[in-house]
Amino acid sequence: MIQYLKLKDDTINAMIDHAEKEFPNESCGIVVNESYIPFTNDAEDPENSFVINNKSFYDNYLNKSIQYIVHSHNNKDHASALDQMKADDLELPSIILNIRDGKFAELFFLRVPTPLIGRPFRFGCWDCLQLVYDYYKQKYKIKLPNPPRDITFLDNNHMFFEEYMQELTQLEIVELDSLEEGNILFYMAGGRIIHVGIYLSEDKCMHHWYNRRSDYFPLDYKKQNLKFAMRIKR
Repeated sequence: MIQYLKLKDDTINAMIDHAEKEFPNESCGIVVNESYIPFTNDAEDPENSFVINNKSFYDNYLNKSIQYIVHSHNNKDHASALDQMKADDLELPSIILNIRDGKFAELFFLRVPTPLIGRPFRFGCWDCLQLVYDYYKQKYKIKLPNPPRDITFLDNNHMFFEEYMQELTQLEIVELDSLEEGNILFYMAGGRIIHVGIYLSEDKCMHHWYNRRSDYFPLDYKKQNLKFAMRIKR
């Protein structure tokens, strides 16, 4: 996926070097004119968050010169809710480098256009909700809600998707025997919604299941968990 950043190897290597040097603290910086500019992390808890207090950052931000905002994680292979909120609030693509035991492990990113099929699963970056958001944006030019989400909802009883449904004011419920291309499929387990996908045709859906690459699946796959669907209001 790194090729979709369209950055020079030297720029990516500079990000990695900075992140490994700052470990276990989170590194932070920006990319301007395809060059990486490192900053000091001024957060009170630099191992778990980052704050940039630097005039160069603000100047480049106001001049709309920043291509990417960059930071590292200490062995966390997902985007936190705060990461998602920062990317949205700043309206900047965000690169996250995961550092494991002091060494670079992987790179993933937020708000960077990538193909819908073949994405690795990274919660908060490339997951089922992001797939639905990107599909609707590409196909219908509609920006659905894309609320920040914390990975802990997977392990507790937070009704995240039920709250998400309340924000889908452009959509309406459709019967499962009347599915059409582009309908959003909702899957339940344990008494709550746990996944969304896209219906494409009679035997073809698009999904990004947990810890799998996004791909096409037959409608019968996990059909026992499929409870309802939604479409654009008519």
